[in-house]
Amino acid sequence: MDPARGDVDHQAAELGQLLERLDARYVADVAASGGRHLYIPFAAALPWRELRDACRALALRFPAIDPAPMAGLGGQISPPGSRYKSGGWRLLSVPAVDALAAVEHPNGPEAWAALLSEFAAELRAGVPVVMAGKPTDMADLR
Repeated sequence: MDPARGDVDHQAAELGQLLERLDARYVADVAASGGRHLYIPFAAALPWRELRDACRALALRFPAIDPAPMAGLGGQISPPGSRYKSGGWRLLSVPAVDALAAVEHPNGPEAWAALLSEFAAELRAGVPVVMAGKPTDMADLR
């Protein structure tokens, strides 16, 4: 196995375990190219800048994460089950029942707070973020 590929698989598994420890529901898939994707659905919209900063913080701990899709307002990735132009499909890498539960019962503010708490050191290291709806002086840094 390609060492880089093994590292991606390992980091995706570690992140999934961390999300489970935080009681955060998620959907995971694997791309035809071997890339991994973890989606964390939330019941309410979160401010884009906070999501961007949180994604950058996750990438500090898990360097296989590509924060680029969250770096711009138009950043998007295709959902699980999508077909690639070059062939192949994104396939779920979690049981379908777990993916369905994550989509039908998206995470609430407690999961967001748990993520921010877990990644507090990474957020302080390079990416300011504030709790949704609670402005702080850090908002001026953006």
